[in-house]
Amino acid sequence: MERSNPYADLDKAILAEVYYSTETRDNLLVLCDDYGSRFDGTDDALRAAEFVRGKFESYGVANVQLESYDYRGWIRGPATLTVAHPIDRELACISLPYCHPGEVSGDLVYVGDGTPEDFDRVKDDIPGAIVMVRTSSPPGHRWMHRTENYDRAALMGAAGFIWMQHVPGIGPETGSIGWTHDALIPGIGVAKEYGDLLVRLAERGDGVRLSIRTTDQSLPMRAHNITCSVGGARHPDETIILGSHIDGHDIAQGAIDPISGTVVVMEAARILSKIADRLDRTVRFVIFSNEEVGLFGSITDTKLHADELPRARFMLNLDAAGKPGRKGVILNRWPELADFFRQAGEEMGGDFPVGQGLSGFSDHFSYLLRGVPTGSLGDTEGPPPSGRGYGHTFWDTADKPQLVDMRDATAAACRLALRIANAESWPAQNRNQAAIRELLDTEPGLEQYRLTEQLVKKHGDGILSWWQPEG
Repeated sequence: MERSNPYADLDKAILAEVYYSTETRDNLLVLCDDYGSRFDGTDDALRAAEFVRGKFESYGVANVQLESYDYRGWIRGPATLTVAHPIDRELACISLPYCHPGEVSGDLVYVGDGTPEDFDRVKDDIPGAIVMVRTSSPPGHRWMHRTENYDRAALMGAAGFIWMQHVPGIGPETGSIGWTHDALIPGIGVAKEYGDLLVRLAERGDGVRLSIRTTDQSLPMRAHNITCSVGGARHPDETIILGSHIDGHDIAQGAIDPISGTVVVMEAARILSKIADRLDRTVRFVIFSNEEVGLFGSITDTKLHADELPRARFMLNLDAAGKPGRKGVILNRWPELADFFRQAGEEMGGDFPVGQGLSGFSDHFSYLLRGVPTGSLGDTEGPPPSGRGYGHTFWDTADKPQLVDMRDATAAACRLALRIANAESWPAQNRNQAAIRELLDTEPGLEQYRLTEQLVKKHGDGILSWWQPEG
């Protein structure tokens, strides 16, 4: 039985472009191999932004802009982890972004996967200690983000924090522990092998005494978002936003996270520009800076384009969209949109799971805080991730993403953008501030946000000055 598809002619045009082109792979190799990590505040970050701007201009899209802003950045320095008891040994480690310079000592407290129950089990031992948590999450449990574990340790009085890789052979995992300010306590990452050594020493029963020394800097810097748009044939003031960040962490190329998604946004702009006169509403494309250290780029975009957000239908986050897996949609607690996307999946004829989920750890969150309906490509029907794998390590390199996955993500993004832009009616309305507050207070995936609010109350240092919803 032939399925009904009112966009069949445009779908065919989109798919022909997607699966003939190697543009996603070509752009990924340039961004990773020529510009390295593109960590913001570096010359490579600016050169990468200029490369993307040049590609957008070559695609013939409209309103290409490099939108710059100032922020407080971070520069990595050498870090040391010393075991003083029961052996005398220095172990290799790396600082976590926004760690401040200094030195602390304390007894090791190992918290395993870092669930709330794990922390509660050792809560009396944490004040003044150096807490170590694995990068994994237990089977069947929601994903435990690094910052949730870090904030919980800081709130409970820890002197320092160790983020222990759980995957062998790939070294330490990095990731930010502060937002627009120096982190409250020092934080470092270690390889699984060194973390296992510390666990074995602790199992001897005589305690493990550690010292952490860090030498990082936090300085005023400038970063850049790149934006453009297509379409708007009938309702140019109404928008759909497709975005992904471009910055990786400074220790690696960041090929899967984020560039496999960055190039999907770029390719979607190229392809949708060819059918711009058939798009009823404007599709904005945003390549964000500074996602990895605090969502600064997307927060800046919501401020610069605040007057447009009440008329934004949807923000589709394509961060790392070219990773392996099914390319369905994960809606950020918008049940009223589920039927729309299921219908879109039926029209598109593929394996298109539609689910609900939410975290505060990528650029969709900046728009969610302003009430805009948001979601990302992904699959909620599979098992939850136990960790990042290569992500945030030295080995998230350009050989990892596969062209077929980036093509599949581009096809899904373009066909969804077409349907969102051209739907006569839209089943969702932007959330008001009361609804946003209720979500922040009750959503399990936003536990880290609530912990950070507790840190604000305790320390009063403006941690949430960038994140706080207005109104």
